[in-house]
Amino acid sequence: MAERTIVRNASTANRPEPPASGRVFTPRVDIFETPAELRMLRGFGADAVGMSTVPEVLVARHMGMDILAISTVTDMATGIPGQIEHVTHEAVLEVANRAGDRLADVIKGVIAKI
Repeated sequence: MAERTIVRNASTANRPEPPASGRVFTPRVDIFETPAELRMLRGFGADAVGMSTVPEVLVARHMGMDILAISTVTDMATGIPGQIEHVTHEAVLEVANRAGDRLADVIKGVIAKI
């Protein structure tokens, strides 16, 4: 898919390692999962748990829109097997705020190529 290549290239600019890719599960919207749910999702093969991207894409596709989704992982609750942590809204916002400039650069790079 050409769009995926554009995003990957834009996200690797000025970065030594490539961005991660994987499977995102969205079991519920806007609720932090319990440790038991995180273990279950990891067992299902989840690399990340999403809150809103999947439902938003489903609605947009239902409306006939073409979609390119770019997400930022704001907590590693399922990302490190054996190290499931309790996640707080404040911690997620802190990481999101730190990632904002980098995400803006990726989006600008993508827009420049499409």
